[in-house]
Amino acid sequence: VGKTNLLRAINVFFNPEQYEPKNDIIVMMADFFADRLLQENFIIVDMNRNKAAVHKAGESYFITDIDVGMIAGLKEDEDEAKIRKLWETFHTAIGIDSRRNLSLQQQNMPLRFRKYM
Repeated sequence: VGKTNLLRAINVFFNPEQYEPKNDIIVMMADFFADRLLQENFIIVDMNRNKAAVHKAGESYFITDIDVGMIAGLKEDEDEAKIRKLWETFHTAIGIDSRRNLSLQQQNMPLRFRKYM
């Protein structure tokens, strides 16, 4: 599958999950999510290595080289924007301001991971 036809090949139009790991773990992540999200289309992009794991619903995933500029230029669709807004609203609603602890948050989720959250 060519880089330009990657999204068309699996018929997804959404903002793929991106990350910048220190180690090459894309195969382990793809295995993990493919086992749990069998009926979902998804793409996981390793920004450091210019690789992507592409999974089409009901099929196995494949690893491919990818143009990171192409992925960065994608825009989320209306459904994805609604889901993101719902998640933000839920997160705000359940948060307890008096129990907010940014220092503990940074211990459990280092700042380098927050870029793509």
